[in-house]
Parts: sequence; structure tokens; C-alpha cells
Amino acid sequence: MARAVVKRNGIEEIFYPDKVEKSIEKACKAAGLSEKETKDVVTKVAAMTIAFVDTEDLVSSEQIREMIFSELERLGQTKVIEVWKKYEEEKRKKEEAEKG
Repeated sequence: MARAVVKRNGIEEIFYPDKVEKSIEKACKAAGLSEKETKDVVTKVAAMTIAFVDTEDLVSSEQIREMIFSELERLGQTKVIEVWKKYEEEKRKKEEAEKG
């Protein structure tokens, strides 16, 4: 199992599978999925993502993100991807505004 994730800012952090699950769950709920759909998607996507991370010594947050998006797309959950990307863009804009 990967013990660390390299964040976008270059900092290494311990990999916590529950963070992946919570992120997927938030995006599913924001995309309007039902509780059952959300649970199914979280279970499938998190399992695939964690299985991938388990094969690596060190992964980047970008690799994890791409794995999640790939699995969401395979499941036909493009709306969840759209919501996720919108959240990321809003977060990026907020961080930029705080810097300058």
C-alpha cells in the first residue's frame, strides 16, 4: 500500500482511503445521486482507486484524481465528474484570491 501521496504543492502526506471515499461521496451528493446510487458509486470507485494505490509505493494526488475520474466515466457518472471539476475550479479561484 502506498504510504504517501504527493500533493500538488509537492508535500507528501499519508494516504487515507477514507478521504477518497468522502470526496467521492460529496461529489455524488452534489450531483444529485440518490443515497443508494451514492453508496454504490463510492463503493466501486473507492475500491478501484484503493486497489491502484495499493500497487504503488508513492502516488500523486493527480494520479488518484485521474483514477477516480476514469472509474466514474466507466460507470457513466459524468455529472459527478463535472461537479468535482467545478468544485476544484472554485477552490482554485478562492485560493488565488486569498493570495493576491
